[in-house]
Amino acid sequence: MIYNFLIGIFGGSFNPIHLGHLHVARSALKLQSINLKKVFIMPAKQNPFKKNILQPSFEERLMGVDDFLKKHHINKHKILSSEFESISKHYETFFVLKDLQKIAKYSNKIKWMMGLDTCDKFYKWGGFYNFINEFDIIIISRGTAIEKIKILNSKTAKILKHKICFDIKHYKTGILYINTKYVNISSTSIRKNTTN
Repeated sequence: MIYNFLIGIFGGSFNPIHLGHLHVARSALKLQSINLKKVFIMPAKQNPFKKNILQPSFEERLMGVDDFLKKHHINKHKILSSEFESISKHYETFFVLKDLQKIAKYSNKIKWMMGLDTCDKFYKWGGFYNFINEFDIIIISRGTAIEKIKILNSKTAKILKHKICFDIKHYKTGILYINTKYVNISSTSIRKNTTN
């Protein structure tokens, strides 16, 4: 497949996917100045920071994303699940995206999307400095004010301080921060409620 329009790739463990994730995807699609045409939800093969956490396989989490989108009657032409991770031999997101550019000829049509909570350890990701220089990134916040302040004062935020655009009207390329309404749900809380 070759896309001649902008796509958003929203990565995460999605263990499990929930309405907060859907809120992030929909918020990105509403950004008229960016004009994303599709958002692909891409579960990670293995989150390096969660190696000691027992979690469903990549295939099971991908199936969970598919089932969730069907259950909530999501427009499959706008928000869809992605098997992109499975076509790459890599685990680190930067290298998966580089493989995508080669295999699918996506060129510069990719916007990487991530929740603000993921930023806490972003600086530890493989290829971090190449990542922030080679890919456009949309950071979307849906947490409480306290959570936002904590992460915006993290090591990652200090490294990115002069690279983040907080005003979408002035955003062209690079890293964009979007502040959305608080959504009181998390994968962790869902897992805890499931086991109780």
